[in-house]
Amino acid sequence: MEKLKLLKSVQIKNSRHYGKFRLSRLKNGQGKLISLVLRQALLTGLVCACFTSAKIKNENRFCIVGVEESIPEIFMNLQGINLKGQFDDLQIPYTTHAIIDLEGPLKVTARDIKFPIDLGLSVVDETRHIANITQPIPFVVKLRIEINSGNSKPETGVPNEEGEEGEEGEQEHSFDAIFTPIRHFETSIQSYEYEGKTVEHLFLEIWTDSTITPYEALVQASRKMICLLRYFLQSEL
Repeated sequence: MEKLKLLKSVQIKNSRHYGKFRLSRLKNGQGKLISLVLRQALLTGLVCACFTSAKIKNENRFCIVGVEESIPEIFMNLQGINLKGQFDDLQIPYTTHAIIDLEGPLKVTARDIKFPIDLGLSVVDETRHIANITQPIPFVVKLRIEINSGNSKPETGVPNEEGEEGEEGEQEHSFDAIFTPIRHFETSIQSYEYEGKTVEHLFLEIWTDSTITPYEALVQASRKMICLLRYFLQSEL
C-alpha cells in the first residue's frame, strides 16, 4: 500500500521552508508519472499574493528628506516582503490595496503595512525592514496587491483606482511579481524488490517562500489535479 512520509521539514535562510517526503511502494513507472503531474501543479497551479506596485508621495524621484533610504532602496525592501492569506473563494486574478501611513521619526517595518481585513492578508516576516525615518515627517506608501497563480496571465500596467489620475509628485514603481510560492522542486526514484515485484520509492523535495509549508503546497497541488480529473469522471459521452 502506498504511504506518504515526511522525512524532513526545516526553516532555512532567506525566509524559505524546505520539506522532504517519501511515497512508498509505488508500482513500476508510477513514480515518474506522479512527479511529472505534481511538478506542473506545484509550479503553475498554486495561488499567492504579491505586491505589484508602490507609490510614494514625494517630488524628488531618488530621495526623501528625513529618510535614510533612497526611494529605489525602499521599493527594493518592499519587493522582498512575502504575503500570505486565504484565497480559496476568490475569483483569480484579484486585485486589492494596502497602505503605510506613519509619522516620523521611527523605523518602518513590514508590521506597519495596513491590509484590508476581508482577505486575512499578512506578512510572513513582520520584522522586515522598509525604511528609517529620522525626522518628524509623514511617510505614506500606497501598495497594489495582485492575487494570482503561475498559470494565469498577470494584469498588465498599474491602473489608478476608479480611473483617477495619479497625484502630482507621486513616485511610482512596478514590481516583477512571481505568482508561485514554490522556489524549487526536486524528485528522485528508488526501485527495489518487494514480495517478488519491482516497486518504487518516490522522493519529493519542495522549497517554498514560507507563505505556505511544503506539505500544504503538496496538498493544494494534489487537490488541483483531482479537480481537473473529475471532468472525465463526471462526463457522459
